[in-house]
Amino acid sequence: MSDANLIHDQVKLIVAKIFDVPLQDISSDFGIDSCEQWDSITHLKLVASIEDQFQIQLSPEEQTDMLTLELIEDVLNGRV
Repeated sequence: MSDANLIHDQVKLIVAKIFDVPLQDISSDFGIDSCEQWDSITHLKLVASIEDQFQIQLSPEEQTDMLTLELIEDVLNGRV
């Protein structure tokens, strides 16, 4: 399994847990516009969980760019 696939699977698990959404409902375009639970508080929880999981510190710019599953993976693929 490639690093990109591992990142994808781990991010999906985090997103499912934070937003209380079944894994099968999470596609690459899952994000702030398609999830009514996605607000500023859950976004901060998502960022913190990702930082913990991948043992990285995300910049404020990276954090604000992470608005869909695909964008989260783009940020992580450049860092992990």
